[in-house]
Amino acid sequence: MRANCCRIVSKELAHLGLETQYMDLPVSEQLDEQWEGVKTRYWFHRTYRMPIVYWKDDADAAQAPNAE
Repeated sequence: MRANCCRIVSKELAHLGLETQYMDLPVSEQLDEQWEGVKTRYWFHRTYRMPIVYWKDDADAAQAPNAE
């Protein structure tokens, strides 16, 4: 399901001329203690997919070899 959400976000941002990449970040298990007794948890995944968004021209320039 998360992959579908990321794909939808990427497509929506592409319409605005933005390129999206994702970096997987581990979520600490220590956060479980903070959710004890909470009826509806906001977060329950062990990985957060952080979006990294660039203007398409900037993303191409960042990946292009140095022209010097």
